Amino acid sequence: MQKNGLTHILFLATIAELGGAQRYIYDLASNLFAPAFAVTVAAGGDGPLFSTLAQRNIATQTLRHLRRAISPLHDLAAIFEIRRLLKRLKPDILQFIGSRMGQDRCLWGTNGLPWKENLDQVDQIGLKDQAKRLLLRENAIRLFNL
Repeated sequence: MQKNGLTHILFLATIAELGGAQRYIYDLASNLFAPAFAVTVAAGGDGPLFSTLAQRNIATQTLRHLRRAISPLHDLAAIFEIRRLLKRLKPDILQFIGSRMGQDRCLWGTNGLPWKENLDQVDQIGLKDQAKRLLLRENAIRLFNL
């Protein structure tokens, strides 16, 4: 929901390290036109991503229960933690494609731009091989029962 005319964007990452997806989040979050956007980055842990974002005055939120390793209790607690965050922030845009929580829920598509250009842009996101494979192919196969 836009507040004060700003579009609120929430980026979610599994952990607050400076890896591929987090680098993409940092680049996007720090280069958005500040007067038009309110940006928050939420991630598990308290890693270097947060201190790097703090230098750019970008809001961060630690998700205490979100971890890379699968843990049924922490995963369930993380779902409720993220749900509370979404209710509180009410973001207009939510980005979580490169994280463990998002890689199974995203599909790639094109609006008619040349394939090579589109695939080059996907490569620039810096996704891990598994997340990229899910985005470009496997999620669609599963969704459409192909």
